[in-house]
Formats: sequence, C-alpha cells, structure tokens
Amino acid sequence: MDSEEIASRAGKLRQIATISLPKYENPEETSEPLSVSFLQSYTDTLARFLENCAIRGTKEFWDQLPTISPLSSGDYLVMVQFGTEIESFSGTNMRNSGIVFAAPKGTSVRATAAGTIEEYGFHPQKGHFIKISHGNGVVTTYSHLDVTMGVRGMAVKKGETIGRVGESGWCVGPQLLYEIEKKASL
Repeated sequence: MDSEEIASRAGKLRQIATISLPKYENPEETSEPLSVSFLQSYTDTLARFLENCAIRGTKEFWDQLPTISPLSSGDYLVMVQFGTEIESFSGTNMRNSGIVFAAPKGTSVRATAAGTIEEYGFHPQKGHFIKISHGNGVVTTYSHLDVTMGVRGMAVKKGETIGRVGESGWCVGPQLLYEIEKKASL
C-alpha cells in the first residue's frame, strides 16, 4: 500500500466520522455511552495517525504498534483480563487496567513495540515497573517485575528483553501486569 492510498483511506475515515451515529451503551460501562463526538475525535486521530505513518513508511509504523505478546515463552497463563476483578489483598472489586500473566519467575519480558523508555522504578502496588512510549500517544507498562533492563530515554526494539517476571508489589505469585495506554493528545 503506497502513501497515496493510505492518505485516501484516511480521508474516507474522516467522511465516516461525519455521519450521525446513534449513542451506543457499552454493556460493561452503564453510566457512560460512547458519544458521536468521541467517535469523530477517534476517527480523526486515526486518520492523522495513518497519514503520519504514510509519510514515515510502513515498517516504522508496524514496529511502533504493540502487536506481540510481552512474554516470548509459551509457559504462561492469562490470569486476569482487562476489566473488573476482586482485589487479592482487600477482597473488594477494583478496575484492572491491563492483563495479568502468571509465568515462572525470571521469564523474559519483551517490548511489544519499538519505543523509548519513559519511566522505570518501583511503585508500592505495581512493584518494579518499566513504561515505554511508542509515539502517537501509545504507552505500554510492564509491572511486578523482578528485574528491569534499561534506563530512561533508551530506545528499545520490538521484541527486545526489557525485564524479567517477578513478584514485586501487590501480587500473589510471579506475574506480569501488562497495560496499554492511549494518551489523549497525539
């Protein structure tokens, strides 16, 4: 797909966003329906993103999208998916903002997309963590690590080892909490 075709598709996305869409109630979120303005904003953002990628080239585009598993080994189990879960320490319902993988302590954790290490350190609940910015407002966070590899500002490649599964912070065994965040502004 060449840059003209990508730009053409981005223009079509903008046209779709101008169609008056009915409000949609998300079954998991009872109080906040998706609004037309949100959908228009989202499609505008996506169109700008695609136009930007057409200029930079497709390899860089795909490298910056988190499209691989954070654990290379098949020796893991998805314990908790994104959504509501019962918190292990207090027994109360809480919002889980990512996916929790149970894996043997020391399993390699890899960057799911190319980017730059934005932050790393220790948080009382999340334990040792590393946060990577992938451009276009996309950030991934890897928590409960035993070891983090890298320093702030360091460039990482998709698939590069950035840490090891651990038991730091609030957890009940060796695990990885993997989160993808889309920041509001691009």
